[in-house]
This record gives sequence, C-alpha cells and structure tokens, in this order.
Amino acid sequence: RVPSFLSMDVDGRVLRFDSFSKLLSAGMRVGFVTGPPQLIERLELHQQASVLHSSGVSQALVAGLCSQWAAQNDGSTHAGFSQHSAAIVEFYRARRGAFLASAEKHLAGLCEWTAPAAG
Repeated sequence: RVPSFLSMDVDGRVLRFDSFSKLLSAGMRVGFVTGPPQLIERLELHQQASVLHSSGVSQALVAGLCSQWAAQNDGSTHAGFSQHSAAIVEFYRARRGAFLASAEKHLAGLCEWTAPAAG
C-alpha cells in the first residue's frame, strides 16, 4: 500500500479524512479524521458550531458494528475492521476485474483505458 501523507508528517500539520461509505455501505455518510490532537480539537470546535445535525442512525449503525466486531475478537474492534476491510478489498477487486473484462470485450479498439492499481 502507498503510505498516507499522515504517516509521513513530521511537523504535525496533516489531517487525514476517511469515510465508511465504501467500507460499510455506499450511502453511509459517516467518516472520521485522524491527526495531531491540537488540530483535532480545533476541528471539533468548528464542527460543534457549524454542523446542524449529523446522522444519528448512521452513527448508531457504525457503533453497533464496531461493538459486534469487538465482541467477536476479544475486545478488538481493529481486528474485526481489518478482516472486514480485507473482504471489501477483494469484493472491489472482483468488480474491477469484471469491469475490465467487459471493457475489453465490448470496447477494445474503440477507446483506451488504464486499469487502476489501487483505490
């Protein structure tokens, strides 16, 4: 995997934003941010002042799934999340393969494309 900018940050200036959208459900609008505590604190204050209402149902679904993963993995949400993420990677890899095979079958000679290597 390609290293993230956050993993290379030496000055404490990088925020990483992630989403559960592709990992759990295409329509899920729940995400999270990782970064230096002083930046996260400022971001929290901004969110408290600017976000009218976040989706409680989506947040509850994510929290419930994390609780289930923890219960199945001796309290480790990370282990369950990692297993689920690996399965999702394979799911999207298969979809990419089917799409590329279909493009080759139906579009060869009509257009050009590049097979994505990641994400």
